[in-house]
Amino acid sequence: ESENDSSEFELIFLLDNEMFRYGFEASPNKIEAEWLYHKPKTKEIELFYRDGQEFNLHRNFTKGNTVVKEGLVRDNALLLSVAAQFNDQLSGKIINWFKGLKSISGIHEEGYRGYTMGRTEDSNYKKKILNLLKAADFGIQDISIETRDLTNLPKDMPKKVKDLLAKKLSEENASIVDVITSHRKYDVSGNHSCDVNFSLDVEESSGTQKFFSLTGPILDVLENGFTLFVDELDSKLHPNLVCKIVSLFNSKDSNPKNAQLIFNTHDTNLLSSGLFRRDQIWFTEKDRYGEAKLYSLTEFKSEVRKTENFEENYIRGKYGAVPFLSDFENLISSNTLVSDEK
Repeated sequence: ESENDSSEFELIFLLDNEMFRYGFEASPNKIEAEWLYHKPKTKEIELFYRDGQEFNLHRNFTKGNTVVKEGLVRDNALLLSVAAQFNDQLSGKIINWFKGLKSISGIHEEGYRGYTMGRTEDSNYKKKILNLLKAADFGIQDISIETRDLTNLPKDMPKKVKDLLAKKLSEENASIVDVITSHRKYDVSGNHSCDVNFSLDVEESSGTQKFFSLTGPILDVLENGFTLFVDELDSKLHPNLVCKIVSLFNSKDSNPKNAQLIFNTHDTNLLSSGLFRRDQIWFTEKDRYGEAKLYSLTEFKSEVRKTENFEENYIRGKYGAVPFLSDFENLISSNTLVSDEK
């Protein structure tokens, strides 16, 4: 039955330095409820509330009133979206805010590496990317984008692989593009003797590959005040480097437009880094039915002091959200192993 139950979503966000609260409840076939509130000062104002196809609308939400009166809002359509389609200014701004939400994988960075590569065509943007790579201590002095033809592939690549690659590139009218990193080479006396080039894909570590790919989206959201969601941000990256990334978003100097970074992690070291306020730390706990609950550290406000070691308390289970692990040693001991042999 739960598969067909409705799901509820709500976001509180700043738009033009004013707070808004928007949410909706949806079942598989229709919108069960929808609401939008505005808080220009201290009091929250209801702009609209919807219960099924019953609408309560503020008089200033003129386009919303129009589309509802004309019966333009279907039971499976969001009022906010319909109002934006009919040029309601506020609804359009909110929709554009949602479009500014960027979601990327921290495990499979290949999907957005092309974006970062494309941004290097802008000399100013390339300089910012290069500065981040240098600050991350990868030993990279310069980067360039190289387009290869099929005659420039590794000599030891099997012919069948080359043929398949040639066919795919021909079908998609594409080419092979690689990021070339430049490193300094030193002689036995420690003097800079020359520069050597590496292929990012072939010769650099997975951590270097990931960080290069991340620089484009990170710079983009910082410059535009967007929100970036990253799944497994800490994957392949040193904990100190992850802390530096987080610091970019916590600093008014590097983040003047209030961009936001939201990520999940299993690295408990970040809890003791001193980078996060209590309201910035959220936990997910799964019950025995596989249902996940999301809650904030602020819910422990009466029990948690700002000076507490969040990591130590979390590991001890004070905040929950830790797995209930069985005794692995007993599970695989010779006395408990069950043989399939007959």
